[in-house]
Amino acid sequence: YARLQRSYHQTALATLDEMIPELESSICDCSVKPVFGVSLEEHLRVTNRKIAYPIELCVCALSVLAMDEEGLFRVAGGASKIRRMKLSLDANCMSLGTALEYRDPHVIASVLKSYLRQLPEPLMTHKLHDQWIAAAKVTESNDARLQALWGVVQQLPPANLENLRYLVKFLALLSQNQEVNKMT
Repeated sequence: YARLQRSYHQTALATLDEMIPELESSICDCSVKPVFGVSLEEHLRVTNRKIAYPIELCVCALSVLAMDEEGLFRVAGGASKIRRMKLSLDANCMSLGTALEYRDPHVIASVLKSYLRQLPEPLMTHKLHDQWIAAAKVTESNDARLQALWGVVQQLPPANLENLRYLVKFLALLSQNQEVNKMT
C-alpha cells in the first residue's frame, strides 16, 4: 500500500512540475488589471467600455436592491464586505449576480463611493474645480446657475462626461422616490 501511495504521489509531483511553468506564464500574461486607483481613461481603454465597470455594476445592483433604501449614501456598509467586494472587482471576479448576493445596498453604495474617491483624477476633474465652484455660486437665478453648470459640463473629457451622465441619471431616478428613501 505504501509503495502505491509513493508511486501515486511521484506521478502527481511530476505532473505538477510540468504544469507549474505554464501556470506561472499564464498568470504573468493575465490582462486583468485592478480598477481601484486606476485612471478612468486607462480603465476604459483596457476594458474597452464606455462606462467604468464598477460604476455600471454598482448602479445596476443599487437599481435592483436600493431604490427604497433610506440613507443609501449616508450609511456606510460593513468594512469587511466592502473590502471583499473591492478585491473581487479588482480581480475581475464580480458580476451583477455576485453583487446582488451581498444583499446590502449600503455595501454596494460604499464601494461605488470608494471607487469614485480613489480615481486619481476626479470625475469632474481637478482642472475644472474652480469653474465648478464659480458655477455653483451663481445666484442670479436657477436658470443662470444651470447655464453656468452646463458650460462647465461641456468642458469635461468625453469619458468623464459619459460616466457622470450615467451617475446623474441614476441619482435622478433615485430622487424620484425621495419620500421613502430620503434622498433628495
